[in-house]
Amino acid sequence: MTSQNLSILFQSLTTLGSLVSGVIFFLVLWQLILLKRQIADTRKWNKMSSAFTIFNLSSELVSVEYKLNKSFIKFSDRKDPLSEEEMNRLFSEEGREVKLLLREYLNILETYCTAVNMGIVDSDVAKRLYEFKIV
Repeated sequence: MTSQNLSILFQSLTTLGSLVSGVIFFLVLWQLILLKRQIADTRKWNKMSSAFTIFNLSSELVSVEYKLNKSFIKFSDRKDPLSEEEMNRLFSEEGREVKLLLREYLNILETYCTAVNMGIVDSDVAKRLYEFKIV
């Protein structure tokens, strides 16, 4: 082999190495882009999944609503605010149990709202699940 052949061989190998390095660089870049997408998808999935976990308390919510509707405030059947007489009754000793149920109901709703506001659950899923209860 002559020195000119060796020089051409060396240049060819250098070019091939550069080409392979460029291809590897773009493959690594593509992998990083896919990794970022996967992390975002996983985060979104976890938020949606936690929405169903947290909002699975709906049976508890329905139970409290049922008890409140059986009370003197007729919670689910109401179309207008509580009257002054009902408010006085609610804050008397007679309405103690109803007041506690109402507080429990509002605490459940507050838990839902807090989870949405803190970004723990997906707000779109939360809206679709409970838009008829929470404005």
